[in-house]
Amino acid sequence: MKKNILINEAQEKFILEAMRHHDALSNLPKHILSDLNNSNALSISDCEVFYNPLLKRYIEHAVIKRFEDITKYFLDDISNVNKDELSNKITKLIERIIKKEKPIRAQLETLCFNVLTELFDIPEDTFEYECHLVDGTDDNRSAQVHPEPINYDDSNFEEYSEANVLSQEIQKRRFMNLLCIGGSMCIYDKARDLYLSKVFELDEELPHLYSRLMKLNELFLFISRIKIRDGFLQQGGYVEVRLPSENRIAQVNVNAIIFPILLTESIRGMLELSASFGLPDGSDLSIKVMKIADSLEYEPWDMRLGPSFFTTIFSKINELDTKDLPFIFKGFSEEDYDTFFEVVKECCVNSKKGEDLINKLSLGYIHDKEYNDFEDNLMRKQNNNLLLNNQ
Repeated sequence: MKKNILINEAQEKFILEAMRHHDALSNLPKHILSDLNNSNALSISDCEVFYNPLLKRYIEHAVIKRFEDITKYFLDDISNVNKDELSNKITKLIERIIKKEKPIRAQLETLCFNVLTELFDIPEDTFEYECHLVDGTDDNRSAQVHPEPINYDDSNFEEYSEANVLSQEIQKRRFMNLLCIGGSMCIYDKARDLYLSKVFELDEELPHLYSRLMKLNELFLFISRIKIRDGFLQQGGYVEVRLPSENRIAQVNVNAIIFPILLTESIRGMLELSASFGLPDGSDLSIKVMKIADSLEYEPWDMRLGPSFFTTIFSKINELDTKDLPFIFKGFSEEDYDTFFEVVKECCVNSKKGEDLINKLSLGYIHDKEYNDFEDNLMRKQNNNLLLNNQ
């Protein structure tokens, strides 16, 4: 005997949304879906807040939307794209760009410096910045490929609370790294008006080549299970952020093989310098946190998720100006663990509380900017050996 089951409009909407979500997930590349199903494969798997089913769902939505936004650019069916052929296309484009850029490297380096100055409002004499276009990045640099495991047996904690503090600092640092990468990608896209016309004056074809390359690289990021030595585009750039010591101010040094990476990594360096305020006081603990939370291994998923998280949180700030962003990153990274992740959770579910929280906090961060305490606070982190490496 058949039974008629009546559902209301809200229930029907929920069922249809669940079906659309399932279909969208099934359209993702298999290795992406596999990583989503195995949350330990994600770069933020250590962040306990994302064990929550609601936030797991947010991550799935973020990945789906990003993948759909990227694939809209391509007219062909990307399900048949061969990753080796795509990698070859990227390599040839890079070679073509390098050939065109070589005679104008000095002008492009100056342009990168000018764009960074226009984007951010960092007090003078608080750090040194250098950027260089180079023939290749140095594979012998000391960037950490794999995270150092947490070994609680050898940590000699006096009590549980010390271990808990370490865990919370690692989680905050891991998430701030993701925001730095996502922020640099988003800001690079929005900064086009600051550099495209000037690049066009130097070479009319370069703006088109830049756009094509970055789109192909974003597609490669999703359709390929990236390994650090895959010849992945972001390995074409390198940023070093040195915190101040007694003898020198902070330094941001960037090398890259082409201009788009030079600018993206420069923006990232500025955000990482600001995020360094969130490191715990005391060089031993800071170094321990960085050894566990900072790793090239995390970067492919940071690049897949970072732009969505950055937009989800910071687009809620009323009339956000990039000039204020270093101070907002500074203040946000300094928040205690509970406040930090409360903002993240509320923004991810798009709640009114999340919008109110990030706006209220940001107003405070920007107010502090007027007292110009950037340099004084940065000196609290001073250490001769504190180097933030990223390739």
